[in-house]
Amino acid sequence: MPEELHQRGMMLIISGPSGCGKDTVADMLGEDEPFIERTITTTSRSIRTGEIDGTDYNFINREEFETKISEGYFLEYNEFVGNYYGIPRGPVEEKLSKGRDVIFVIDWNGARKLSSAMPEDVVGVFLLPPSLEDLKERLVKRGLDNADAIENRFKQGKIDITHYDEYDYVVVNDDLESVMRRFKRILRAERLKRYRQPWLKGFVQELLAGEKPSLSKLNELR
Repeated sequence: MPEELHQRGMMLIISGPSGCGKDTVADMLGEDEPFIERTITTTSRSIRTGEIDGTDYNFINREEFETKISEGYFLEYNEFVGNYYGIPRGPVEEKLSKGRDVIFVIDWNGARKLSSAMPEDVVGVFLLPPSLEDLKERLVKRGLDNADAIENRFKQGKIDITHYDEYDYVVVNDDLESVMRRFKRILRAERLKRYRQPWLKGFVQELLAGEKPSLSKLNELR
């Protein structure tokens, strides 16, 4: 029986229209789940009031971003409303190998790229608003954009919603407490998948050899 019984981590993608609560859900999962970490996205957009470089995003200029693209630095990247957003490859691969789950708050285009690059590691969840009226109200209440930007995000959001059927799971954000319960059920089910438990092969080999595999560390599994 191997000394380390850790599971391979998963890449939990949360997508949905702008303003539907993706970041709130991701932040709460990060606080409640000890094995989950958020990846820090790199962006070429300007920093907003209250944001912290290196915590909310890694902020670089457009020229620097394009240089990193040419160097193969990003696991995936895309351009949204005139700005680049990208996920560095190295930190993600390291966390997965150590059994850490990594949350990605990205759009459907980015989700496609990640699913293509690392299909067995990706679990996709699409977050829907309870209504378009609710979505528009949330965009306004955030107070982050002017009227034109809000309208552009709303229009893009309706396009984003049409891609809901590309995801493993779909959750309607009608009540935050209920949403968190659903996400935790998804995590529990996905963590039990055979290929996320690399220790099983050694366990079964010892079992079939007539040995009594150690069960002392099984309670450490998530």
